[in-house]
Amino acid sequence: MTRAPSSFHVSRYPRLLDKLEAHDRDWLRSRATTVELVRGALVFSQSEPIDDVFIIESGRVKAYYTTPQGQSITFAFWLEGMLMGVPGVSTGFDHMWTAEVIVPTRLMRFARTDLLAVVDRSITAAKSIIEILEFKSKYLSRLAQLLGTASVADRLRFVLYSLRDLYGVPDPETGGVRIELPLTHADIADMVGASRQWVTVSLGQLERDGLICTRQRYIIVAEERDARRSALVGHAG
Repeated sequence: MTRAPSSFHVSRYPRLLDKLEAHDRDWLRSRATTVELVRGALVFSQSEPIDDVFIIESGRVKAYYTTPQGQSITFAFWLEGMLMGVPGVSTGFDHMWTAEVIVPTRLMRFARTDLLAVVDRSITAAKSIIEILEFKSKYLSRLAQLLGTASVADRLRFVLYSLRDLYGVPDPETGGVRIELPLTHADIADMVGASRQWVTVSLGQLERDGLICTRQRYIIVAEERDARRSALVGHAG
């Protein structure tokens, strides 16, 4: 049986620019360039050297890993205010995944060395970077849990709970929690390692069971009750 993940909401993501002191934020902005990308453009690619760091000003970016066998595994969707790229102090690292724009997106791009310069002089910036790395570490731990579940059906349920906790907002019409992220069945299939057809059939069954519903490409997870959670998490379907 796969347990539903505990609450872990994207609103808690420590947005760097909101946390910096005004003079550090202004200095970093003065060093940055603005990049506007269309859907399908790559922010960076797997195995490329890490030189720049990005903050999403508007839009949405999908992060995915491509296996040696060519399989694509989507593991994150990054939103406004989020930092992308490894801001660590070590050098010589390559990107471990690819970041692809999925709606028109505006990015703030600056050199990794500029971010480190702010960290060197500001304890507030240093703490913020630690918080960001902690958040992403927890997120990647969830990914490891997801990939380690026993069945594709369990992975689908785990993904739905994770997306609900990360991107969920109350849905007054249904009383459930709407995943505020328009997803295709192909997107979900890439996250659980299944075919799009399998995801379509499985989501249809969950909807018939009253555990989810869909509204204009948005998935709404039903309000949790002990019995309903047991059905969603524990039933093999």
